[in-house]
Amino acid sequence: VCVLDMADGSVVYNRTEDKPSNHWTVGQEAVQTLLHSLLREALKEIGADSFVTVGFSLSGMDNKSEQTTFIEGFSALTPTLADNIRVFNDTVGSAFTASPEGGAILIAGTGSIGRVMCRVPSTETEGEGEGETLLDRRVGGWGHMLGDEGSAYSIASNTIREAFNQADGLVPGRDSLGEIVRGEGERMREREALPDADYALSCIYTHFGIKERRDILGPIYRTFDKATVAGLASLVAEGAKKRDPFCVRQMSIAGRDLGRIAATLLPHIPTPPGQEGGWPRPVKTIVAVGSVWKSYQLFRGIFDAQIPCTSEYRLVRLSVPAACGAAWYAHLLCCGTELPRGDWVQAL
Repeated sequence: VCVLDMADGSVVYNRTEDKPSNHWTVGQEAVQTLLHSLLREALKEIGADSFVTVGFSLSGMDNKSEQTTFIEGFSALTPTLADNIRVFNDTVGSAFTASPEGGAILIAGTGSIGRVMCRVPSTETEGEGEGETLLDRRVGGWGHMLGDEGSAYSIASNTIREAFNQADGLVPGRDSLGEIVRGEGERMREREALPDADYALSCIYTHFGIKERRDILGPIYRTFDKATVAGLASLVAEGAKKRDPFCVRQMSIAGRDLGRIAATLLPHIPTPPGQEGGWPRPVKTIVAVGSVWKSYQLFRGIFDAQIPCTSEYRLVRLSVPAACGAAWYAHLLCCGTELPRGDWVQAL
């Protein structure tokens, strides 16, 4: 939760609450109740009765009808909490924290998504700012059942899968569908060349509090919680820092996947003002958001290798919460004015 002063755009209140806020996993009512409580506490702390504008930037909140339903349900809790309420996808908050024009976001936290969200001129008003619309290009973000490549959950699930397969003696095949059937001798040599998973298995046992592999079925199926599973990724990252080959491999896979998402985003990022000439090549900015980026140096090389040599880019991270951008953009849409702001990003 972040509160901006309308006079100078300064952050007058900031609090982080580590609780789930994706309505697809916990339901809209639970999210509404949580946010209502947090905003009530914020009002108390700053000594105000209500907000001029509230902007929510929430994971999974893409559909306009869902946004409308959410606003109606939230407003019913306390109709006088705010004069104006807007709800966006979680990438919107990050995009408009990075720049007043929006930008490209690559989130790699519990889940992952790449998105370009920019204010661009429009001949018709489409419900955003007057005379402009919101360019929206999405890559990934389809959740742990369909994707989340490069995320903490993906790192964790890949680690469990490959460690268990190795313990079973299952040798992974080649990446190509046209794999040639090989003799047992070659299979044995490949098995011997695979990174040993003993360290990763010990991390799995420690993280889930289990004593043998079959015990994993409980936390994965009976009491499954995506964030809990994703928490294993931090232990894998620590293993990679210690140069454990198996953990290094898992972080490299994440870096490769995130690099592919970035490479897909780059052509859709508008050219920065003043760099339209084509040479030198324009430098496009991608905002890196999420806990996986704390381990960026572990996979930087393979991440860079996925970017075409014809593209120039820089990675930055937010220096203030993404909630600032959500509040700023909501105020722009509802009140038609841009609040003052500082430089809210820094180099990764």
